[in-house]
Amino acid sequence: MTSNESSDNSAKRDKVSSQLASPLPEYVSDCSEGCLLRLFVQPKARRRQVVGLHLDRLKVAVTEPPDRGKANAAVIELIAELLNVPRSSVTLLRGDTSRAKDVVVAGVRADTAATLLRNALADSPR
Repeated sequence: MTSNESSDNSAKRDKVSSQLASPLPEYVSDCSEGCLLRLFVQPKARRRQVVGLHLDRLKVAVTEPPDRGKANAAVIELIAELLNVPRSSVTLLRGDTSRAKDVVVAGVRADTAATLLRNALADSPR
């Protein structure tokens, strides 16, 4: 094995290790009830989906308008569906009338939520 091959293998191993030990994304953190999600919501979208990142928040799109809590209810339903929890486990903490929302998901650890949301993002049509 040449020194170049050895350094290539070492670089690959380091990359895999860093991916496995990657820190949580900025938009998710642990809290006493479960996890806290920092979202940016796009109401009246064509489809419900995880769109990507918006600053330090996860951008999600819902089809409902921001009228009388319809978009908030849609966000709660979408997050519950993505994280495989009942809607009653998802609570809007902040952002009732704002596009920037903080949501608490009871009974779900931040690392689990991050994995499920990354998968949803990867599966979203662009």
